[in-house]
Amino acid sequence: MIQALKETIVHYSYLRDYGLNKWDAGDTSEPDYEKMYDDIGKDWDGVFCPLCKKYYCADCPLFENGYSCIDENSPYMKIYYSANWLEFSIACNNMVYVLNKLIEKEKDK
Repeated sequence: MIQALKETIVHYSYLRDYGLNKWDAGDTSEPDYEKMYDDIGKDWDGVFCPLCKKYYCADCPLFENGYSCIDENSPYMKIYYSANWLEFSIACNNMVYVLNKLIEKEKDK
């Protein structure tokens, strides 16, 4: 599980950095997953998430720890509903924070 969490941190860190680059370049538009996919070959859809690839939703460590991706207050939904690239990057950074907390929790077992 820790490896999948680490891979997911890499994924969302990459998305965060992409969003920051867009924002720094003056792009204040709403995040566009099709444009992101065209630019970097991935986006925030579950087909690119290492946790989604490995676990069914109910078995996902995020879900098991109260961070269900379908919950409107989840880290994922904050990414999904971001109004601009800066908000997107902040939401991705929050996802990275949550994933790191889950790794710490897993190591403490």
